[in-house]
Amino acid sequence: MFRKTLIRLTALYLAIIMVISLAFSISLYQVSIKELERGLNNQTDIFMSRPRIRTLFDDPSFIITTRDSEFMQSRGRLIGNLALLNLIILIGGGFLSYYLARRSLKPIEEAHEAQARFTADASHELRTPLAAMQAEIEVSLMDPNLTLAQAKQQLNSNLEELAKLTYLSEGLLKLAHLEHNELDKKLTDLNKIIDSSVKAVEKRAKEKFATINFVRPKEKISVLADANSF
Repeated sequence: MFRKTLIRLTALYLAIIMVISLAFSISLYQVSIKELERGLNNQTDIFMSRPRIRTLFDDPSFIITTRDSEFMQSRGRLIGNLALLNLIILIGGGFLSYYLARRSLKPIEEAHEAQARFTADASHELRTPLAAMQAEIEVSLMDPNLTLAQAKQQLNSNLEELAKLTYLSEGLLKLAHLEHNELDKKLTDLNKIIDSSVKAVEKRAKEKFATINFVRPKEKISVLADANSF
């Protein structure tokens, strides 16, 4: 998507540059031609008005032919120089247009990538508490000896997971309002994050007869993070 947009924007910038260049070249050509014609005419008039012995080279038709020849040669050189100038501008303008288009699209591309990453992370984080709640409820329903105290404990655990879901939902709303960078980051114990993550999937792992093996850091490690996101 961005590649096509980059090509179109580059072409647009290049078209603008070339329109300006061609307009300038046409104006310069017209002014130069008028000045060239006036200069040759003045030169011819001065040459014809000088008193001297008439020769073949003083014949008016010869002088006019010579003047026209010089005019055509000068016009040809002018057109060639302007064409070369526009060719250089076309090549240089192509690189400049690509650079400007790339620079213009970079913030949009970065914002799009950030949104895509956040959406993917949010989807993953939303599945985690849902999976934990499902596992806990399924285990509780399969237990015929479930007591009231255990049921209350189960409901409290579900409430914690629902609180996480609520927070994540608010994060998605902030993203919609371009406020997803306003996270409440503070120093958080990494061991607490690990314990919370393991606890969230522990019952699900037992149901699948899976074992969770992890090594907690011996020393206390604090990271700058939003604790409610885990």
